[in-house]
Amino acid sequence: MKFTLKHSGFYLLLLCLFFTACGEDNRDAEWGYEKALAKGLRSNERTDQLLLDLKFGMTGAEVSRHFDRLSAEQSLEVTPAGYSTDFDLPELPGETTLNVLPVFTDEAGGKLYALDFTIVYNGEMQSSKKSFVVMEVTKEFRLRYGADFFVLRDEQQDRTIVQVKNNRRLAFWRGPGKNVTGRFVDLSVAPREPLRPAGNDRPQMGMNSISERK
Repeated sequence: MKFTLKHSGFYLLLLCLFFTACGEDNRDAEWGYEKALAKGLRSNERTDQLLLDLKFGMTGAEVSRHFDRLSAEQSLEVTPAGYSTDFDLPELPGETTLNVLPVFTDEAGGKLYALDFTIVYNGEMQSSKKSFVVMEVTKEFRLRYGADFFVLRDEQQDRTIVQVKNNRRLAFWRGPGKNVTGRFVDLSVAPREPLRPAGNDRPQMGMNSISERK
């Protein structure tokens, strides 16, 4: 078929409709997230459960004892990248690892108010299919925490997947390579924290976050 100006106008119309729909979907997601955030900030109920059976409000000593127990059970390893354990994504062949970093409030006897995490997929995967890891993580988190997630897009169309339940906000996104990066935060402690902390503001993976508070 010969490609004519008429055809080009038709495809241009399809593109316009596509991006308009995407824009409307994103506005709906933003509206839904803002509504959920406002509800969470007003809520008197608490949702403190995190990965690895951690909870908001734990002291550094409590987290340290909890990690010591997990290490003794050989289900947690201390590495230069932080605290590492296997993470099961049944639909993906190959090993997947979860690295976590607890973040505490600054005062003496500080308490856990955020949890940074990275999910690392170690299997083979074509670069065009790396978004599959995010999809599988989303499916797993829906099973664990419920289905009420929102997919937000920025100006570069990068996606942040977010859920708010009472005081707990969970946000995650595609990181470098085949990684998924995210953060749980206690909104009752940090109500204005951005969805994606700036690179220089993110805590460094390591032992000091806990050991200084023992």
